[in-house]
Amino acid sequence: MSKNFPRKKVLCYCVLALILMCTACDRSENSGDNFYVKIYCTGENSSTIETEVREYSEGGSTTEDYLMFTLEQLSAVPKDDGFKSAIPDDYDLLTVELVNDVAVITFEAEPQQKAGIRKKIADACIVLSMTQFQGVNSVQYQFEQTGNSLTLSPSDFVIDSPALVSSLHSFRLYFKNKVTGELSSENRVVYLRENESPIWYSALMEALLIGPTSGDFQSEIPVGTKLLSVAYENGVCTVNLSQEFLTCESVSAAESALSSIVYTLTEMKNIKLVRFLIDGTEHGNYFSFDLMQPISRENFSKT
Repeated sequence: MSKNFPRKKVLCYCVLALILMCTACDRSENSGDNFYVKIYCTGENSSTIETEVREYSEGGSTTEDYLMFTLEQLSAVPKDDGFKSAIPDDYDLLTVELVNDVAVITFEAEPQQKAGIRKKIADACIVLSMTQFQGVNSVQYQFEQTGNSLTLSPSDFVIDSPALVSSLHSFRLYFKNKVTGELSSENRVVYLRENESPIWYSALMEALLIGPTSGDFQSEIPVGTKLLSVAYENGVCTVNLSQEFLTCESVSAAESALSSIVYTLTEMKNIKLVRFLIDGTEHGNYFSFDLMQPISRENFSKT
């Protein structure tokens, strides 16, 4: 990334999520004379996400000032010798501006690496750093040479808790294919601390409830369905969902909703069966499915 783009003096007016206390809003102001920005960067092997806090105490006070400062810090060498800048060298920044609630970053050209885990990590670091500001909900890349664009939001990078970000895992989530009507998978990246399987299960379920990122897929899980809890014991993952889950209008929709959950969770090698609870209790029959019994992939005709 070019380091010669215009530099504005900045007053950082953003969250310090790692220390002190937060206000009721997740993206809050710091009090006092000094302000802090959380900068997401990568571990030394570029396969983990880490955070550093940067201080700035002078300059402009617009959101665009904060965004420019954050990009400068993202491209700078991290203070910790074990961390690396998340910005690839071939990301040549031209401008940044706020359009409604989108931080629009214009680059001269598209990066050479357009896919893969390292690209995902770089994108996650940029998006998570930029959307910490009040009123910034997503990031759009615009590439001047090709005219292409890409919009990303934090929901594209499933995070159970920002405080737990330390490692990356790629999973397959299952949704209905709009063209074939069959169950299909898309990859989703989850950043979580190692060896915390219950959090993994919860994160996968939350990702399913968010829905697919590809326009080729759709979720049949009813809108408004909430994840109340997830538990695991002896190869069985118990998913406790809100009453809205029972509002599928057809047996095919119910099968698609159930199978998307079962197939996604059984991507985890230790999970063989999924047990469903509704508002904490066993439900019985749901169309042709007996929710009194744990369900496996073998319960479905597809895939």
